[in-house]
Amino acid sequence: QAATGTSGGSSGSPVIDIEGQVVALNAGAGNQAQSSFFLPLAPVVHALEFVKQGREVPRGTLLTTLVQLPFSELMRLGLTRDEEARARALDGDASGMLAIARILPGSDAASTLQVGDILLTVDGEPVLSFARLETLLDGRVGGAVDLRVQRGGQSIDTTVPVADLHEVTPDALLEFGNAVLHTLSYQIARTIERAPRGVFVAASGFTFDRAGIGRGSVITELDGQAVDSLDQLVSILRTLPDARDIPVRFYPIDNPALEQLTVLRLDRRWLPVRLCSRPAVGDWDCAAEPTPPAPISPDPVTVDFPEYADSRLDRLSPILVNIVFEPPVGVAGRDESLRRGTGYVVDWERGLVVAERALVPHEVGRASVIFGGLAEVAAETVYIHPEHAVSLLRFDPDSVQFNRRPDLRWRSTPPRLGESIWSIDRDPQYRPTIARGEVGAQVSLAEAPSGSLAFIESNLEVSSLGNIEGNQGLVLDSDNKILGVLAQRGDVKFILPSWLITQTVDLYTGGGPVFSLETQWSPLSIASARKLGLPDSWVERTARKGGSQVLRMLQTMPGGVLDGKVLPGDLLLELNEKPVTSFRDVEQRLGDRQIRLRIWRSGAAQEVTVVPAALDGFRVGRYLTWGGALFHAPHRAAVFAGVPESAPYVPFFYFGSPASRAGLRPLHSVVAVDGQPVDSLDALRAALEGREEGSWVRMTLQGWKGGERVVALQSDSKYWPGLDVIISRENGDQVVTAESF
Repeated sequence: QAATGTSGGSSGSPVIDIEGQVVALNAGAGNQAQSSFFLPLAPVVHALEFVKQGREVPRGTLLTTLVQLPFSELMRLGLTRDEEARARALDGDASGMLAIARILPGSDAASTLQVGDILLTVDGEPVLSFARLETLLDGRVGGAVDLRVQRGGQSIDTTVPVADLHEVTPDALLEFGNAVLHTLSYQIARTIERAPRGVFVAASGFTFDRAGIGRGSVITELDGQAVDSLDQLVSILRTLPDARDIPVRFYPIDNPALEQLTVLRLDRRWLPVRLCSRPAVGDWDCAAEPTPPAPISPDPVTVDFPEYADSRLDRLSPILVNIVFEPPVGVAGRDESLRRGTGYVVDWERGLVVAERALVPHEVGRASVIFGGLAEVAAETVYIHPEHAVSLLRFDPDSVQFNRRPDLRWRSTPPRLGESIWSIDRDPQYRPTIARGEVGAQVSLAEAPSGSLAFIESNLEVSSLGNIEGNQGLVLDSDNKILGVLAQRGDVKFILPSWLITQTVDLYTGGGPVFSLETQWSPLSIASARKLGLPDSWVERTARKGGSQVLRMLQTMPGGVLDGKVLPGDLLLELNEKPVTSFRDVEQRLGDRQIRLRIWRSGAAQEVTVVPAALDGFRVGRYLTWGGALFHAPHRAAVFAGVPESAPYVPFFYFGSPASRAGLRPLHSVVAVDGQPVDSLDALRAALEGREEGSWVRMTLQGWKGGERVVALQSDSKYWPGLDVIISRENGDQVVTAESF
């Protein structure tokens, strides 16, 4: 390359002299300085002739890195005056010669050449430029060249085989769980002074990132077998079933001496596994990998929980487990971040574990449960409360044998203001901890809407906690009965009540629905209600129940059972002629029958009659990916915010994808494709399936705040194929099926 005093310009654009002749190609530039570089035309023309003939361009290499040094520096390396004179006689404009700066370890050149050798001739021909050296090497691929170099003032003759640069440049890659893997290339290997052996992690994706194998790592061993190339890694993976923990040895390229050993859990369910190869001429070819062997049920593990001097820790610490939840993609307003936290075994016979919804927000992902740091077993999300922040996981109870399984004693009465409580938890090292606190005032959870349209807690009254460490744990009273679990929203710590946890378990085991008015309420003091015109007669009826508040309507779900029947600001006075003063009053009085609401609006009591909605546990259930965007049916939090209930919703996209380039972003719904309305995932798939490669697709989007816009995505089934993922349950187990389209 030639350095110039220009700046900017696109790489590959022609460089024209004053006579209009193309003399080079722009090869790189810095926008902040005049430092552009031009690529001479000779190698470009040479390569173009082969391309025009449909042939592979030969590329020879000595697996060494050479640099051009000025004569003054070469003299310090041992260049003799005679050799300098010969070079200047050969080219009067010559200012230097080529010298070896780096040799790839393990290469043929490493046994005969040394760093600092000065190149004199190749096959008897003096060589002063890279262009001539490349031409000679390209013509000797698979053969050898005779070199003469000068080392410390002595001329040395040697023969070095010419390697094929294509063979040390990856021409195949594996996509596995959004990871991109290929054989370590010569170009990277030479920068870390390693032989090009091992598999390079170009993108870590879902599976490898969770194992701590980050982007820029080199895998050298998998399941106890050495890995020198992608072919070897693929062959090993094809023998390994899913849901198996595999030891992996690797090192990061920024510190090759730091070899590490980790455990990788294979999971091919959520994302496609494809092997792609590049032919000598043409585009990449990608094919799905064969179906892996069926999973093998592991042998049961035994967990012997230790004893503790503290009676609370000794009896209840086995209930505390550490949960790891790993979503492969972002759905339902939550991103794909790894989540860790505490869960609580609530049914040993069924293997049920309760967790906060922030920890396990949906069923799209793999989960595991760690028992006191002694054993880790796979789990799956089996139920998520449709209206409150409680999730339920299940592990196979036959996979673990425990030395003890303590019973849970739930307290049915709510905690009292000022009552002493204890919270037990596990720290990151799995050690049980205990903290003391006291019950504070009762607060109403009414979280502000999430900017990502994720689930928010509402319509729940909880007891706050003061002067207590931690933000999770099992909360006990002085009789060691369980009041609930410790949680935190913002600066407020509180108890998720025991009735909500037991209700969630009963809903899963009994299979019943949650009845809902699909409305968000807010408590309003009697004093404030009087200002809105609530008369003394209604105040007295509320006071007789011992209440000091009523409920004010904040928002109804569009299309919900009360949509259009109540208005923001309406006061809820009675349900079926019984006064209502709390959220719990509402929940306990709902069922599958018609219910009468007495509300106060504009100075008068009015009656509304509805049948409550019957809600099953929350599930995403299905999603599509196409063009690098993900689509699923809108979740309840999005519908509450105004997202159309039937139109496919966009929660996630991949950077660099057609969706990313087109500006297709989350928080939008697809209402039409090429002008044709879309009202379901089936309709969206039908509109996208079978598109001609490279064709343009117009999507009409509606934002959650309203308004429409149109984006155009280019179909790219080779690199961003369509995928239809369905999460279902068969015989109590989670089943994930992924179909390409």
